[in-house]
Amino acid sequence: MIAVIDYGVGNLFSVEKALLQFADDVVVTGDEKLILAADKLVLPGVGDFGECMSNLEATGLIPAIRKKIADGTPLLGICIGEQILFEGSEESPGAKGLGLFKGMVRRINAPGLKVPHMGWNSVNFSEPKHPLFKDLGEHPYFYFVHSYH
Repeated sequence: MIAVIDYGVGNLFSVEKALLQFADDVVVTGDEKLILAADKLVLPGVGDFGECMSNLEATGLIPAIRKKIADGTPLLGICIGEQILFEGSEESPGAKGLGLFKGMVRRINAPGLKVPHMGWNSVNFSEPKHPLFKDLGEHPYFYFVHSYH
């Protein structure tokens, strides 16, 4: 089962609809027991880093998420859901992320380029390519809407 973690932020049902194209067992949930039973986790998020972390903390789900990651359960972070995997963000000074990855999420500093960065861009993968992307070809296109990296 794939659990899309519901912590009050994000376009949960769009994520669910996309995942249902590839799997039959997708559930949007804020239930700790379902999260602990999941084979895969998706952590979406839309909005401000600090607000998203506050919402996630308020659910009490952080220990369950940490346990699943420690057990080797794959987790896909989408938008802010990826950013909160890091220690913190320039967007919300003082707000702590989950700290699963070392480092800070920083505002894009690209003189001469428009920020937020919006549009389709090809992606170059570092080796080895993750299995999630194995069928996408050498330089697949992704749509970006972000001001942070």
